[in-house]
Amino acid sequence: MSEAFPVTYVIVGPNRGKTMTINGRDFLEGRHEHVGPSTEHATLHNLFSRFYSVFPEVLADEEQAKYDALLSGEPLPEPKPAAAPVPTPVAAPVPAPTTEVTKEVEAQDAPQDNPEAPGSTGQGTEGADKPEGEQANQERQVITLAEAIGLLDPEVDDHWTSNNLPALDVLSDLQGGAKVGRADVEAVAAGYTRSAARKARQ
Repeated sequence: MSEAFPVTYVIVGPNRGKTMTINGRDFLEGRHEHVGPSTEHATLHNLFSRFYSVFPEVLADEEQAKYDALLSGEPLPEPKPAAAPVPTPVAAPVPAPTTEVTKEVEAQDAPQDNPEAPGSTGQGTEGADKPEGEQANQERQVITLAEAIGLLDPEVDDHWTSNNLPALDVLSDLQGGAKVGRADVEAVAAGYTRSAARKARQ
């Protein structure tokens, strides 16, 4: 187990400097010090930053500057699910022809705008199909459950249940169809509701 060490967490945004309780932890004048191993700090940072506008002290000024920029009329782009970029087809190497006749046939089939690659259209395109499909699947990175929760819009009814809890089917869709249970959501963001999402965006 890694050694415990202290990290000071700071509230940014409209609640900066306030004394309040966030996720069961007391913040005195907008600051809370937690002592724990690196794994605990990683979990806290993920939870605080996504849902409560709380950041480690070393990042607080930068995040506050972003918030101030929004207030001054310089909006920052909202995070969106990353679309899979269109991969560039990779032509498979053309095997060496075994006869002079084969060379002539491939030369006739080669596209006129690429004279340096005879025969690349036939076998090159066919060979590129499989790498292109595999590369496309690799490029479609599935987001984490925490990221999916952070994308829920408190103003969209379909994103929430009648009890104002995150909608499991929407989280599943955001994660590419992965099965999501209520216990999974609680493990990542305990007590997270539609109201908490609204506060996080204020």
